[in-house]
Amino acid sequence: MISILHWLRKWFEAPPLTAERGAYRDRVIHFTLISTMVVMLLTISENLLNKDPNSITIVRYDLLVLAVLVLFRYWFMLGHKEAVTFWLFIFGFLGLTFGVVLQGSIHSSVIGVFFLMIVLAAIIYQGRGIILMVVSTSVAVLGLIMAEKYNLLQPITENLNYWEWFRYTAYFATVGGLSYYGMWVANQALEKSRKKTEELEALQDELRSLNRAVEQSPVSIIITDLESKIEYVNPTFTRVTGYTKEEVLGKNPRILNSGKTARSTYNDLWGTLTQGQEWRGEFLNRKKDGTIYNELAIISAIFNDEGKPTHYLAVKEDITERKQAELALQKANNNLTNSLAKVEKLQVLLRDMAIRDALTGLYNRHYLNETLEREFKRSERENKPLTFMIMDIDHFKKVNDTWGHPAGDAVLVALAELLRSSLRESDILCRLGGEEFLLVLPNLNQSDGLKLAETICKKCEEMPVYYEGQEMHVTVSIGMAIFPSHGNNFGEMLAAADKALYQSKHCGRNKVTVFEAPEPSPED
Repeated sequence: MISILHWLRKWFEAPPLTAERGAYRDRVIHFTLISTMVVMLLTISENLLNKDPNSITIVRYDLLVLAVLVLFRYWFMLGHKEAVTFWLFIFGFLGLTFGVVLQGSIHSSVIGVFFLMIVLAAIIYQGRGIILMVVSTSVAVLGLIMAEKYNLLQPITENLNYWEWFRYTAYFATVGGLSYYGMWVANQALEKSRKKTEELEALQDELRSLNRAVEQSPVSIIITDLESKIEYVNPTFTRVTGYTKEEVLGKNPRILNSGKTARSTYNDLWGTLTQGQEWRGEFLNRKKDGTIYNELAIISAIFNDEGKPTHYLAVKEDITERKQAELALQKANNNLTNSLAKVEKLQVLLRDMAIRDALTGLYNRHYLNETLEREFKRSERENKPLTFMIMDIDHFKKVNDTWGHPAGDAVLVALAELLRSSLRESDILCRLGGEEFLLVLPNLNQSDGLKLAETICKKCEEMPVYYEGQEMHVTVSIGMAIFPSHGNNFGEMLAAADKALYQSKHCGRNKVTVFEAPEPSPED
């Protein structure tokens, strides 16, 4: 019994279908074959039960038809669908015509099946099938009418004339027209359905692509309703936070709140979202295991077709490593800045040490070599004098021998401070070495220079120097020379001032002497 049911199920099973229009036609043909065979089996059974001799004759005809139908279905299942469709119509048309002949009149109910064949032709072959079947059935009816007129069929049951042929042709054309219209309406509906299906399939493909992009996104994606209840999180969210999807669905994103994010950040967030704008910012959140991490977030509202917000979308990225790298880079940058500042400060110090005396802080001979050339050129360009003074501490050796070299150093420092306070900012004050000092005074003539030198001598004589409870007094001798009257370069000016200093020492010390150039001899 089971095997019989299985065989019947396989028998009524439709063949494999491919193209949309072909599949539609193949379903119609297959259903027509199966239905016709079922009808033929029922007809054969009825005729066999009726023991009328005419019925037995009809059974033979029915068996032949059934055999042809079985053969058609066999070919159809083998894939010869176009051939089966064509010959099925030819066989059906001839069979129906022969059936009308057996009935003896075209007024038989069998003629109605012609209408069915026209409808089937419209479904399967479209417009060309309708035209072919209308012409064929019209010609068949014309032939049957002529056969009855000339007594080629059984006795006529009703008078027929050629008007009947026009009537039947009109019937067939009407059925064909209605079939074509119905087919056109159906095709329009099918085309709309096909386009809608294609649109839906395209939308589904797009949604699938979007879903894959969201699921495989390297950043966390969260979708909430307007009450901030989580409706969706992607796998990256669960990987970053440690929470499973089931643990967070329906919850508020504040489950990640660490309490370390400023309240102003949340105020700015909701103020931006309520204005329908996109918010960007950073959170300091907490994972499920308690780990604090930095998160960069972009949050915006999702709007429907009416422009009303329906959800909130948050795209977040764990930037902890980036922030740590930025902090490390900032720290390294600060260290580098501090190091550069120290280097610059050291360079200034080294430069200062290179051009200044270590004890008194005054400029040294190295600085003079760099500066005096510029001062000479300025004096020549502006046609203004440049005064040189060499100063020497009187009996300085006695100070060192009596109180020691530290006491002598104290005297040098005190004299340096005295000179520094007595000169202008534009003046150059140097320690040449030992107890000798050089003063270069731009734009100072001989008269003013002499007054300044005498003032310095007087201040120095009156200045007490204290060292370890001992009070000391010293005097200085000064030699002065004026550029360009007494020389053309540094060497000549230094030599002239030094000779004037020697005169001050020779004349009793604590004096100021201006260099006097020797008068030319009579021989010159």
